[in-house]
Amino acid sequence: MLRNALVVDDSPTIRLALRSMLQRAGIPEGGIVDADTGEMAVRLFGERNPDVVFLDIEMPGLDGEAVATELLRVRPTAKLILTTGLERNDPRVRRLVSLGAFDVVEKPLRRERIEDVLRLLDESEREAGRIR
Repeated sequence: MLRNALVVDDSPTIRLALRSMLQRAGIPEGGIVDADTGEMAVRLFGERNPDVVFLDIEMPGLDGEAVATELLRVRPTAKLILTTGLERNDPRVRRLVSLGAFDVVEKPLRRERIEDVLRLLDESEREAGRIR
């Protein structure tokens, strides 16, 4: 079972909604941290070592592309879920998936889709022997 998550989005509404969805999916409230900037996301990633990162691509400043590149440089096995209003065939989305993002969740976010991607990630991690 996934124990902690990092939610990265410049929208407080999205962060709050995603936090609620993650709690309903079984991630404890204390295991969820959020960041409203890319810079904060990189810092929290290093401090908290989350099991999964939900990452918005379009943010001011250090955007999701730059954040994903840095997180995957620091930990190539990082599990990144892209949360975006962009089309799946957008070059930025395709590039991040090719770099190693685990999945893409389109906005508006739906609880069922979040639960599905968490289940897939959990199964993947169990198969790899990373989560006991």
